[in-house]
Amino acid sequence: MIINRYFQTLAHLKIKQVFYRIYYVLRKKITGYPKGYVKHLLKHEYILPQFANGPRLISFIPSDIYFLQNTFTFLNLSKTFSIVDWEHAGFGRLWTYNLNYFDFINQQDVHFEEGLQLMLDFNVDLTDRKAGLEPYTISIRGINWIKFFVKNKELFAKEQWECLNKSLFVQYKVLYHHLEYHLMGNHLLENALSILAGGVWFYDEKLIRESTILLEKELEEQILKDGMHFERSPMYHSILLNRILDVINVIVSTHTENSSIYKLLVEKASLMLGWLKTYIFSDGSLPHFSDSADNVAPKSSDIFDYAQRLGVHIKNSKLCESGYRKFTGEQYELMADYGPFGPSYINGHSHNDIFSFVLSIDGVPFIVDAGTSTYEANERRIFERGTSAHNTVQYQTKEQCEIWSAFRTARIASVYITEENSNRICGYHNGFHPAMHKRSIECNERQITVCDTVSNTASLSSKAYIHFHPNIRVEYADKQLLINNFRINFEGAEKISLQSYKYAAGFNYLVDSVLAEILFTNQLKMTISL
Repeated sequence: MIINRYFQTLAHLKIKQVFYRIYYVLRKKITGYPKGYVKHLLKHEYILPQFANGPRLISFIPSDIYFLQNTFTFLNLSKTFSIVDWEHAGFGRLWTYNLNYFDFINQQDVHFEEGLQLMLDFNVDLTDRKAGLEPYTISIRGINWIKFFVKNKELFAKEQWECLNKSLFVQYKVLYHHLEYHLMGNHLLENALSILAGGVWFYDEKLIRESTILLEKELEEQILKDGMHFERSPMYHSILLNRILDVINVIVSTHTENSSIYKLLVEKASLMLGWLKTYIFSDGSLPHFSDSADNVAPKSSDIFDYAQRLGVHIKNSKLCESGYRKFTGEQYELMADYGPFGPSYINGHSHNDIFSFVLSIDGVPFIVDAGTSTYEANERRIFERGTSAHNTVQYQTKEQCEIWSAFRTARIASVYITEENSNRICGYHNGFHPAMHKRSIECNERQITVCDTVSNTASLSSKAYIHFHPNIRVEYADKQLLINNFRINFEGAEKISLQSYKYAAGFNYLVDSVLAEILFTNQLKMTISL
């Protein structure tokens, strides 16, 4: 069983991913990379940007409040340091990475002296940094440092400017030789975007040339025709869109807008903006699917304002290739997921949310995704990626796709849309093979009808799940759910029960809420009347 799981997991990977995973592991074991390489690079002198001269950035989106009075707060967890431990592991690896991203130096309320001291402190033992020298953290920190350099260039002492810019150039050299080909997807795109920003900042033609080649390939593959990032996480879509806008900003500030890569970045950003504008609910909120949580990506309104300041226009987009579909009525907005599980070779952020939907009524969250609260390899992570954490159907105890560990997937379901018009969509998936799950959603002005069919020769039972927002009070009476002036009726239900569950209101932030579990055998019809 375990051997089969590993085989199916590896079968999805590209040969390039496997090669680089083995290569990077062996290189580290044999050479101790990157410590020795960093020591070697630090011995050299480099041509650095002119002190107190150069570009000015258009106002970018400031970071949230992560740093205040020696206390760092990420993922709803806070730690106060007398001396910053850049490898602090008490809150998990993702918290450590956030500490090393250096988003906090671009908060509105962080003074230059505070940001400078944190950068100098990080740089003291650069060769001994572990999390800080991983390629993803270099990628994000690199752009944050460049933004801080440009914003405060008149305030640096010459020796500070030269010291930190040399450090950043060395970090970019490390990143260039450790591109995340073993992971690919959003990681590789972050690498390429940051190297381009670094190349422009340091006037390094090699970095610009190589990042341009990589970006031309990755942007074409990773940005779908309807404008969504192909991993289909709304949160990562927003994060990457903001990063592309930052790189456009750096290019504009150096007056190199005539480059082909600038035009490509603007084109893709315009399309991504169009998808985001179509996808969000009218109150600006981001319906959550896959790995997605509040207070991680910038707000949609801030992204739109940033793009406007840069002169990047929104290109009209219709939800299509991403698989998401939006329906609106007199009082409600509904978003449904009829897309694939994710790219077969990088689906660590995908969830078993095929045919799941979320519903907002009068601008208030009503039916919600259970959310994402952790990236640690634990029971909660398995639950949040699992079928029962989403507003869909589970056949017996089978999962739509076989997920394991924090980001692994073995068996993957195929999804098919069989019928679609302006107010109805129907499709099926084969994740419960030999049983098939078919779901149709039909939306009228004041009524939503969801029909499920699970075809199986054994006529075994299935469960449909509905997760309510913590602020919603639900009652069960006469085989229907009552919520204020709304009601949900069921046909074909054998048993309906209300149970408690933990709603992820953010990373490491769980709130008690209620879900409905509906037991049925072959067919179930759910009608939401408003």
